[in-house]
Amino acid sequence: MALNRRGILAAALSFVYPGLGQLYRRAWLRALAWVTLAIAIAYFLTPPELLTAFEEQGLAVFETATIPMELTIALLVIRVLSATDAYFVTVAQAANREAAAANAVPTPGDTNAESASASPSPSPEEAAATCPNCGRELDDDLDFCPWCTYEFESKE
Repeated sequence: MALNRRGILAAALSFVYPGLGQLYRRAWLRALAWVTLAIAIAYFLTPPELLTAFEEQGLAVFETATIPMELTIALLVIRVLSATDAYFVTVAQAANREAAAANAVPTPGDTNAESASASPSPSPEEAAATCPNCGRELDDDLDFCPWCTYEFESKE
């Protein structure tokens, strides 16, 4: 399996802060979940004295304060898990795109007869689930592709 550059970038962004890699890959709910989890872990594992000192002194408190080891380990685990999730989601999306491209219906100008005979035509349900312009997955309730902004013909 070859390394996926976008997956590595998504993983690196998620390691910087959990959820950034998911934002990069447009996995909005996953990004929100990772950001919320990181903030909740930081809030609940930070001692009240440190929170009070932070409110009084601001960022200067971190020059003298010691951060608890369990907080450091928990946030490191969250970062590693978020980076792993971002990488594997990206790899899965790339595999889905490659599979969709392999099963794509050839265009009228396509001269490759073997690909035309080898790939079965998709059912109407499958055809409605992908954009005819870029081939990416779509929500059924949209009248345009959020990836390439291709507008669909009205069904009326």
